[in-house]
Amino acid sequence: MIKMAGPGSEVYGIDIDPQVLEIAEKKARQDEVDIHLILYDGATLPFVDETFDKIVSSLMIHHLSREEKSRLLRELYRVLKKGRELHIMDFGVQRSLYTRFVSSLLKLLEPTEENLLGRIPEYMRISGFEAVEEVWYENTLMGSVSFYRGKKRS
Repeated sequence: MIKMAGPGSEVYGIDIDPQVLEIAEKKARQDEVDIHLILYDGATLPFVDETFDKIVSSLMIHHLSREEKSRLLRELYRVLKKGRELHIMDFGVQRSLYTRFVSSLLKLLEPTEENLLGRIPEYMRISGFEAVEEVWYENTLMGSVSFYRGKKRS
């Protein structure tokens, strides 16, 4: 979707799961978009410092432990160019009785506690991002999803 929104952009998809990358490759071929798909070891992103103009993370952070979230955010900060933005879409503070109920079940399957307590912006700030804010949220069948934005210092 990112490549179709910005056809002239160079897009990298990164995941630790080879099967997820296979699915992404099939979708890219189906949509006839040219993207780079890279297997990630979960520790160090395979890019030099300040590689990217923008980074987008979609429904991935909630899979990580507190330590893994912090490590990943430091890595994202490292590979993002100065003055550029990180965008995260993931579970956040639950906004309704229904989403609180659904998220209580989700916590049994995924380490979502930090997300549900609204700590993602705090972790972004600790990792060096500034102007961190929740710019939007959406109540879904699986819970409230928050859209966060942070900027790397210039």
